[in-house]
Amino acid sequence: MPSIPPTPPVPHADGSIQLVTIEGTGLGPYAALPVTFLRPDDTACLFTRATAAQIAADAARDDLGMS
Repeated sequence: MPSIPPTPPVPHADGSIQLVTIEGTGLGPYAALPVTFLRPDDTACLFTRATAAQIAADAARDDLGMS
């Protein structure tokens, strides 16, 4: 039986791009589109593929232990 793909998150209502950093590090800022269905402290962000690759490279370079 095929699986149903997850529904993508709903972008922030006003479509505003925000700059985010990785908390507790000097990494960032990265351009992000916040999603609205979560509490402000837990808001997930959408990134372009290029930005996600840059975040991963920065985290690996600084040995943050993230995967």
